[in-house]
This record gives sequence, C-alpha cells and structure tokens, in this order.
Amino acid sequence: MTKPAALAHASQSTAPRERTADTIDVTPSVPFVLRDRTYTQQYANIYFNRLTKLRPAIVERATARWRSYADRAGAVYLARSLDIKPNVLSWFVGTICCEYPLKPSILDDVAAEYSGALPPPKREKVVGDEADKVAIEDEFGRVRLEGPALGKFPIVTGVVAAVLGTETSSGGFEVVDMCFAGMSAPAGDVSMGDGDDANAPWIGFVSGLHCGSDATNPLALQLLADTLAGEIGSDEDVDLMSRVSRLFVLGNSLESAEDAHLSELDDYLSQIAASMPVTLLPGAADPATHTLPQQAIHPACFPKTATSSAFQSVTNPLVAKVSDYAVAACAGQPLDDAFRYIGEGGMDRATLAAYFVEWRHLAPSAPDTLWCYPYRDDDPFVVEPRLRVLAFGNQPEFASQLIEDVENPSLPSARVVLVPAFQSTGTLVLVNLGSLEVRTIEFSSSSSSP
Repeated sequence: MTKPAALAHASQSTAPRERTADTIDVTPSVPFVLRDRTYTQQYANIYFNRLTKLRPAIVERATARWRSYADRAGAVYLARSLDIKPNVLSWFVGTICCEYPLKPSILDDVAAEYSGALPPPKREKVVGDEADKVAIEDEFGRVRLEGPALGKFPIVTGVVAAVLGTETSSGGFEVVDMCFAGMSAPAGDVSMGDGDDANAPWIGFVSGLHCGSDATNPLALQLLADTLAGEIGSDEDVDLMSRVSRLFVLGNSLESAEDAHLSELDDYLSQIAASMPVTLLPGAADPATHTLPQQAIHPACFPKTATSSAFQSVTNPLVAKVSDYAVAACAGQPLDDAFRYIGEGGMDRATLAAYFVEWRHLAPSAPDTLWCYPYRDDDPFVVEPRLRVLAFGNQPEFASQLIEDVENPSLPSARVVLVPAFQSTGTLVLVNLGSLEVRTIEFSSSSSSP
C-alpha cells in the first residue's frame, strides 16, 4: 500500500506537470449497447453461441495439452458427447451445468407468487448441498461429471470446457483433467506491453463511492479528487498522478437515484473531469438497467459533467482499448455471483477472478444465476481481444494477481485487480499498462495523511 507523503498542497515552486494523454476505443463494447430490445427469444441461444465461439480455441489448446495422453494412453477427441464409450480414454467440449438444489429457481419464484408465500431469500452460497451434481452438455446431450479431479478447478455453471476422462459403470464421466480456452492470441492492433516501457500510461480504478450515503466520508472523497489533480502530496506523488491518464469509476457511485444524490455525484465527477478523463460504469445500486449488460447512465443525470469532453458514461461490463491496450472492467456482479459456487474454505476471490481470463468470458454464470439480456445471435461476454487488465469493482478488499501464459511464456502477461468499495476502504487502485505494476492509495480522515 502506498500513501501520499503529506496532506499539504504541492509545492508552489514545482512546475505544472502535463498529464499523460491516452486514447480510448470502446468499439469492442458495441454489442453491449442495446438499442432494439426483444424478450421473446430463449436463453438457450446464448449457451449455443458461447459454445460455438469458444470450442475452436479449446479444441486447439486441449489437443496440445493432452498430446501425451493421446500418445501413451490412446486418448481420442470426440466431436459429440454421444460417442463416449466405456473404458476408452476420451475428451470432448461442452458447457458446465451445476445441478445444485440451493441455486435460485425462477419456477420457485413463480410458485411462491401464486401461493402468496414470500420468495426464498438469496443465499450467500449455492454450493454445499449433499445432492449437488455437476454435468457437462453439448448440442447432443448431457453427461454427469465425477471424480476427485473436479476439486482442482472452480466449477461454475456456464463455463465452456474440455473434459478428459472415461465413462463409468454408472453412466457418469470420471474426469482426469479439464482444459479451458485460455488467453486469446495477440492481435496486431492491440499493444502487448513491455515491462521496461517507462512511457506507458497508468490508469486508475475506484468503485463504490455511494454519493449521498451517510456512511460516505466527504473528506476522503475530496482527498481523492485533490490527489488525482496533483494538488496535494509530495513531488513524487504529483509526478505519479501526472502519469495517470484516466480514472475508471466501477459502479455503485450513488446511494440512491434521488435528485440530491445525483447532483452531489455530478458536482464531484465534474471536479475530477476538470483535471483528467473519467469513464463511468453503472453498478447494481445505480440508476441503470438491472440486467447485464447494464446500459450507460444517461448523460442527463450529469448536467455539469456531461458538458466535458473528458467524461464518458459507458456500459457495464466494458471492453475497450486504452492507448491500444485491451482493458476490461465491470462493477463486480459476475465475480460476486461466481464466488457463490465456491465452497467455504475454498478458492479465494483473486484466484477465481484470474479464471475469468482462463475461461475467456466476463459473465459465465449468466443467464443461469446472473440476469442478462437474452441475446439471440451472439454471446458478447466472450472475450475476443487478449486482455492486458481485467478489473472487478465493489469487492470486499483489494487483491491482485498476475496471469502468465505458461504455455507461451514469450507472450505478455495480464493483470487482474479487485477494486474495493471506496466508501468502506477509501482505496484508489493504479495499474501501469506497460509493466503491469500495481499501486494502491488509501484515503482516510482518521489520520493526518491519506
């Protein structure tokens, strides 16, 4: 954790520093912008499109990964789950389906509505029932998965994977190993970064401002704005802030949609936008659509800030090219929902977050336990570019993990960051797009320095 050296204003003798400029291209997020919405189609289309888009990459990766099994044990690839045979080591690709009794069910909600009973409360975890079962399905059928090897991986419904194993006498499939899509191949128009790139921009992340809440610390918010503007801190702090090219606000910026709270957020964002570009994502608590992808908060909510060319209101999630680096960010709902599938004492949030890059998907549990729009011809949550940074907002605490491409060590790594709610932690997260270095700055009014 790093902190500005002092609350005092930056030295007046210090020459003003020019902020590092960046460019942002949100074209990869165009499919998230919903213009003509229809809700008559089935959600099965999303699963079919997801499987179709990810299967080629998974087959290619699994073929290389399990070549030794093919050479020594005769493992064979099956294009259809129907072709599984007893005592034959084989592998195929499908979508994970978690048959957990504790999962929320729309049928239960409808039954409760007609009976007059209250709907069941949302559970913190959906895993843990003795009747829990895991299956994998493709276009031709569903196969029950078994075996201790499943415990090596996070099992989240909706993930597309290849499974290697053999059919059991009970009709299940004994899993030996699993393989996911992995990181995308580099594209010519996306910068891959260089650990020695001193000129690469830094980007900042905050989330959970909750403007209008009695629990929000106004002094911490002001310290954040002043620090970003380079108005307080040591020369080293001011120099660092001058290299922060953009601030991403990852949702839950409002306590409610009351006019007073909107006006407070508008005033605050206009103050920051006067010194640097600001990209705003909506969150679960903000005045935006509830289902993913959440649509951008309308500019009319920010009459002051919206007049600035430095302000940008975007969808949640967001995939963009920032100075030609691929960056994805969301307000945290996909990670929160996926974490419900992890048993007590199991994988931590940061490790699970890294699997989103491995899965090449931003919201695998949608639409099963995470509401989303019923896309008919696509699954836009599949990650197309090779990500440099993936950020999840509104998390309980800060965490970060560097993801290295073990199979292709010469290719650049990626960074996953968990951005905690500013209201409870006062944390600003900074990431260098070139070196992937991460720094955090904590702001608090309980001490003499932020």
